Amino acid sequence: MIQRSSPGKELRVDLVFECTGMFTRRDDLEKHIRAGARFVLLSAPSHGGEAETVVHGANLPGGAPIIISCASCTTNCITPIVEVIGRRIGVEKAVMTTLHAYTSSQSVVGLFDGIAVRAPVPIGSIADITFLASRKTSVDEVNQILTEEADTERYAGVLGVSRDPLVSSDIIGDPRASIVDLELTKVVDGDLVKVLSWYDNEWTYANQMIREARSMAGRR
Repeated sequence: MIQRSSPGKELRVDLVFECTGMFTRRDDLEKHIRAGARFVLLSAPSHGGEAETVVHGANLPGGAPIIISCASCTTNCITPIVEVIGRRIGVEKAVMTTLHAYTSSQSVVGLFDGIAVRAPVPIGSIADITFLASRKTSVDEVNQILTEEADTERYAGVLGVSRDPLVSSDIIGDPRASIVDLELTKVVDGDLVKVLSWYDNEWTYANQMIREARSMAGRR
């Protein structure tokens, strides 16, 4: 529990990583600010969406918020792909399944729905994203687009691609949020698209939080 006598001001705390899992409501997160911190980064979806959600690389916060949710590790994996495909091709609706190491569950909302299948491994996960494209496309075009975007300044270190056959242990320690397995991309009848992307759910997420903390410091 954060006490009123918390020495945040005395210790000149600038930014708090709220990773306890206990404080996900905005009024609880604001206690860090009242204790003297200038910014708070939440390592989970905020309760009721009360804090703005930012996936580093995929979107920017509106204005200059002092409290940001970095969403979940799965959201950090799938959001860059959805953003890229939505911008370059268009997405009508989508569904995803994540084969995930055993941690707490995550949720997605809106025209994007999904489920999580917990696998008995301590680390290393893969997201299977299937979407209805707004126009006709092909495996080659989808893979080319993802490869191009992975090389941009925007997604450098965030989005990656691989043509090597991968298993979960191959991506342990990889700091990128999303590593698309290009050999598994499928397109059915021109507009039903499947993309699979790997992520080291713990290490990836820690790196995404640090990237966003640096961006937040640069924007202040």
